[in-house]
Amino acid sequence: AMLSSHYNSIKAYLANGNMPSSLPSTVSNFRREASKYTLEANGELSRQGKRVALYKDRMKIFNALHQHAGRDISWKKIKERYYWRGGQTFVAKKVSECVACAHKNDQLWKATLPKLKAISVKPKAFWRGITF
Repeated sequence: AMLSSHYNSIKAYLANGNMPSSLPSTVSNFRREASKYTLEANGELSRQGKRVALYKDRMKIFNALHQHAGRDISWKKIKERYYWRGGQTFVAKKVSECVACAHKNDQLWKATLPKLKAISVKPKAFWRGITF
């Protein structure tokens, strides 16, 4: 997960062009990375037109949009609104730990349902590989 301190250095760079005192890699790499972000008027970072999800907000975001919809729908809702690096893994882990979702899945796929049976088919003339 990218730390908020990294996002803070990107914010500072976008606001006033100041390079951070400790770079994660090279100056050009940092500039390239920072160029993918936009500093909004309210001071929030955005990327690809979506608000950047900060590490400290991850549970708040997850809880607000999860609504026991399952892994894929939860991630789709979050992805529509937020740019979240590593978010898909986080969402998958949290949904797998969600008691309500596990219970909902049990209701949908009861182990007591009978297994499907094959329907017998009468072979027709000119079918390949069938000997009468």
